Amino acid sequence: MITVGCPNCTKQYQIPDTALGDKGRTMQCKACGEKWFCTTQHIIMPELAPIAPEPDPWDAPTPATMKEQAQELVQSAISHVVEVAPVENAVTSLKRAASAADTDLGSDSDAEAMLKVQRKKRRMDVVKDYLTPQWICYGLAAIIVAVFLLLPSSFVRLNASYAKIYEALGYSINLEGLLIDNVITRYETQKGTQIMHIEGDVTNVTTEIKTLPRLKIYVKSSTGTDIYAWVVSAPKLSLLPGEAVRFKARYADPSPEAKQIHVKFFTSANSRK
Repeated sequence: MITVGCPNCTKQYQIPDTALGDKGRTMQCKACGEKWFCTTQHIIMPELAPIAPEPDPWDAPTPATMKEQAQELVQSAISHVVEVAPVENAVTSLKRAASAADTDLGSDSDAEAMLKVQRKKRRMDVVKDYLTPQWICYGLAAIIVAVFLLLPSSFVRLNASYAKIYEALGYSINLEGLLIDNVITRYETQKGTQIMHIEGDVTNVTTEIKTLPRLKIYVKSSTGTDIYAWVVSAPKLSLLPGEAVRFKARYADPSPEAKQIHVKFFTSANSRK
């Protein structure tokens, strides 16, 4: 069922989802007698909070994790460097050892130079420990995974079959290579009734012309339970390669229980959900 409101007296009525069809129909208000041509623009929608980001379903490192790993790598490298005492104490120790061995180290500058060479050698040894093929492979794999997760559109443009992977990870890319993103909500009050507007972009991320399906908007509670869902027509029939189009929908008198909104492409799989 969907809720529509009289534009004259704001009286609300519950009607079946299919009552309006794609073009709408004429309705008359029983309260005030007003007649109007009712379309999806008259559907009353609950108030929604901004969409909470969903957790990354992959165990692969995210950019934040990669940064932490890089910091740990640097700290580990530093911890392998031998802590050298102040130069004065090191010079004294070297001279003492040289004296005991009956060896002349020469001036303080010679001892300091030797100490610097030793420290540089130890640092190079630490760097070599991490510049192994294994560590290089780990680093490259982490970078590739991060780029793959951050740039879904670019990868789907290269190969449309990647869309299936992104769908499994929870990205809003359907199997035809269409991307839903930049979804926002804004509010306004009309004749004492709060109206929530939903907007977002649909982008063709392939190199082919794509037919644009209808969109299904889900209203959910804070626990993820479906409260209400409805289908809106696509703003265009098709999209050229790389083309994006803005879709819009609105909901009047939002329910206080509605906390999240999800937008997906309408398919036979979710037609009854």
